[in-house]
Formats: sequence, structure tokens, C-alpha cells
Amino acid sequence: MSIGINSSYRSYYTQVSNKTGSNNDKTKVSDADKNTVSSVNTKDKTISKEEYFKNICSKYSNINLNMSNSYLKKDNQITVNISPNLMNKVINSSEMNKKLDNLLQQIPSLPQYINSLNSMLNGNSVNVKSVSIVIDANGEASCAIELKQNNSKNTSKTSDDEELRIKIMKERKERNLKLSKEHKIYNDIAANIDMSFLDRFDTNI
Repeated sequence: MSIGINSSYRSYYTQVSNKTGSNNDKTKVSDADKNTVSSVNTKDKTISKEEYFKNICSKYSNINLNMSNSYLKKDNQITVNISPNLMNKVINSSEMNKKLDNLLQQIPSLPQYINSLNSMLNGNSVNVKSVSIVIDANGEASCAIELKQNNSKNTSKTSDDEELRIKIMKERKERNLKLSKEHKIYNDIAANIDMSFLDRFDTNI
């Protein structure tokens, strides 16, 4: 951050120089120097965080930006939320300004990451619905990813296969239940047969 010379100090210095009549180049403050110092003193001192945020939005018009601490989001988009406290720091700190700038420059490469993530998730019948990034007051970024059920043809095929599997299992269960009932009936009949009739048969046959 640039630090300027206080205007009252500059005025005092000029008065002393005039009284002593010093023309030494090492001590004399020129009009050009005064104007430079004055501009440094007023640079960005009166700009609000809202105005500064608008400037950032203009610079990064290809990014969906919000000034918020929350994970605000939009479907099928990457949303970046910048902490209001960070904006206050960025206005007065060139280091924080540079840190935020470096982060925002990396955002356009995120869609490639999202596409890779979708490829990995495709087997689970889901894909990425939205991505929300929060850059906190210290310039640290965190991310929240929302997933949604995939309605593609592949998902429909998976759903059909699942329905077929359930149908087969149901039929198998019903068949096993039927066999179980038949087996029980057979056991009941066998248990009630009077085995004494076997004595009537001629064992010599």
C-alpha cells in the first residue's frame, strides 16, 4: 500500500524552506512532487467496497460473482462468492488484492474439472448441478458442489434393468413360496396315512 506525506507536514516543510531560502535539490519539494503526493493520498481512500466490487465484476465479466459469505449458487453455473470483509482488506492492501486476483484468474479453468468430475460420477447416475465457491475474509477458497440425478438414456436403461431384476426376484420368491406350500401339503398327507394297511399286502408276492 502506498503511503503519502501528510498535507499539514508538507505545508510546514514549504514554509520552512521559504523562510530559509533554501534551493537545495535534496530538500526542495517541487510542484510536481506535491501533486504526486496529493494523488497518492486520495487514491482509493474514498472508494467503497461496493464500488470496488463493481470494478472486479467488470474485470472478470465472464465469472458469476457475488459479494457474500454464503454459498450462493445458480444451476449449471460456477458461482464465486467474495466475503465483504475481504473486500475491505483488498481496498487497502495490495497483497490481498493480488491474492484475490490470482484466485479469480483460475476460475475459468474450473469447467474442465467439472467435466472430469461428471465423467467419474456418470456410473452413479448423477452429475454436477451447481458449483459454489466462497472466498473468505483471509482470501482462502472453499467449494460446495450440488449433485442431481442424471435423466439421460443411460440412466433410463439402468432403471429398466433394476425393474427387471426386481421382477425376477419377485417371481422367484413366489415360486419358492408355492413349492413350500406344496411340500407342506405333502407332509400333512403323509403324516395322516394309516400305515396299518401295509399289513394287508402279501409279502410273498
